[in-house]
Amino acid sequence: MKVLYVGNILPMEIVNQLGLSVAGKKYENSLAKALDTILNGNLDIVSVTSSGRNLGNYELFAGKKYRQTVHIKLPILGDVIRTIHFFSILLWWSVLNIKQKKFVLILNSPFGVCLSALAMKVL
Repeated sequence: MKVLYVGNILPMEIVNQLGLSVAGKKYENSLAKALDTILNGNLDIVSVTSSGRNLGNYELFAGKKYRQTVHIKLPILGDVIRTIHFFSILLWWSVLNIKQKKFVLILNSPFGVCLSALAMKVL
């Protein structure tokens, strides 16, 4: 069983650099760490945060890497591009884990991300 966690998750080092709210990020990090422990490392993480920076492939905790969707600061086009990018990440993740039971856990994400996950369920 594989689980894809989708949320506004960021490593605490970056949260401190950007001066973001620490409480919400600690909650998401703790939740992801607990899920990863329960699932024996079968948790993949995608961050859809709109921090506006290319944060690269940092580790969230103890070797657990995450992917981040692109963010463009254009009102409508930015959301469309983020949705398309997330859809491609979700499609690739589904193909890689085709023989396993898959779950997508969406927490605190934009409508386009939720719609992409729903579209993948229908397909």
